[in-house]
Amino acid sequence: MDRLKVIYILGAGRSGSTLLSMLLGNQPGLFNAGEIRYLLYENMRARDLPCSCGLRVEDCPFWGDVASNLQGSLINTVTETLRSRNAIRLFTKTGKNTIRTLSNELQEVYDVIASKAGTHVIIDTSKHPLYAYCLKHAPGIELYIVHLVRDPRGMVSSWSRRKGYLETKPALRVAMTWNLLNGLGEMLFRNYPLYIRLRYEDFGREPLESLNEIVKFCGLNIDLQNVLHGDGYFHLTKVQHILAGNPEKYSVGSVIRIRERAWNLPGLVSISTKLLTYILGKRYGYW
Repeated sequence: MDRLKVIYILGAGRSGSTLLSMLLGNQPGLFNAGEIRYLLYENMRARDLPCSCGLRVEDCPFWGDVASNLQGSLINTVTETLRSRNAIRLFTKTGKNTIRTLSNELQEVYDVIASKAGTHVIIDTSKHPLYAYCLKHAPGIELYIVHLVRDPRGMVSSWSRRKGYLETKPALRVAMTWNLLNGLGEMLFRNYPLYIRLRYEDFGREPLESLNEIVKFCGLNIDLQNVLHGDGYFHLTKVQHILAGNPEKYSVGSVIRIRERAWNLPGLVSISTKLLTYILGKRYGYW
C-alpha cells in the first residue's frame, strides 16, 4: 500500500497558508484539513474556532467523531512536547523515543482522516516546525514540506489589524515569532529532500505557476489550468472542512483573486522589523 502523502505548509501565521491550501484543496483527490494540530494542542482547542463549514468542530459532520475519539493522553503529550521551547530536548535520547512514539500515534490519526476523506493526499497547514518534525518520523507518511515565507514587514502590518477571530499582535512579537518559526524550520529540514520554499509575494504575482510547482514537486497528476478564471481569479467549488486558519476559509463557492497585497508601516516600525529579521530576510531576498 502506498504511503499517505501529507503536503505540510510550514511557516508563520498570516503567511498566506490558508489561501494556498484552499486552492490546492479545491482540486480532485486532495483534502485540505487546515491546521490538524488544532485538534491536538489544548491551547488551540480552547479557542473553539469553527470549521470552515460554519459548524463547531464537535458538530461538524467530518471532524466531530475524529475530535471526540482522540485520546486525552495524546493531546496532553503533544501539547507539552511539541513546543518551540522544547526543541533542544527533542534531540536527546529520551526526546527521540518520545518523537518515535508520538509519530506512530499521529500516524493513526492521519490514517483515520484520510480514510474518512476518501483520499491519499492531505494538505496540512499546521505550520509549526516541531510538529512537522514529528510527522516526518511517521512510518506511513510521506511528508512534503512547502515552506511558505512572507516579508516580515507585511506580516507585521497584517497582524496590526484584527481579522475576524484573529486578534492583533505587537510588531516585536510578530518579528521574533517570524524568526523563530522560519529559522527552526530551516534547521530541522535543511537537508530534507522533500522540501521546497515559496515566497508569498511570488505566489501573489504568479499563483498558477506556484501551484503547478507544488503539484509537480509532490508528484501529483493534476491539471490546474481549468481552475483559472481570468488573470489571477480562481473559482472555489468544493466544500472544504478547514480547521483553524484564516477567516478567508469561508470563501467556498466564490471567485477569489490572488494578488500581491500592499502593506504600509510607520518608518520606525519598518526599520526595527527589518533589523530584527535581517539575517533570514536577506536569505529570502527581501533586502
